[in-house]
Amino acid sequence: MIEEADWVYIIEIQKQCYGSIQNESLCVLKSKKNASANTCFVCRDSNGIPISYLLSHPWYGNNVPSLGIEINAIKSNEWLYLHDLSVAKDHAGKNVGTEMVNHLFTVAKNLSYKEIYLTSVQGSEFFWFSKGFRRTNNMNICSSYETDAIVMRRSL
Repeated sequence: MIEEADWVYIIEIQKQCYGSIQNESLCVLKSKKNASANTCFVCRDSNGIPISYLLSHPWYGNNVPSLGIEINAIKSNEWLYLHDLSVAKDHAGKNVGTEMVNHLFTVAKNLSYKEIYLTSVQGSEFFWFSKGFRRTNNMNICSSYETDAIVMRRSL
């Protein structure tokens, strides 16, 4: 669960993780959580400080959501869009991302989602491939993403 005090850490983790991609504003990030609080969460260290965050929300259609756009509450559960998974640099390589993704799979199944889509950036497709995601060509991606961005999907 994401608490109000967590957002300062989420913003910092976002800055650490995305170099060439424009960071999203606090309002945009919060809109993801407001659209689907059950599918957005943080992982905390032993002191209770967020070291990773995952934002996902319901979506529909043949276009992945654009970066930098606030998301309104969506009633559809056609599929879940994993908007962002970021791990603080000093916790990278410690399976935090894998634990977050596995938790999302459990939550999404419990909420009756059948598929999860995401946009792989910064060469992360090998990580996502290891989690069962596969490249899909049936989705449109907007220019707000890097030119090497790849849309991927996984059935649950």
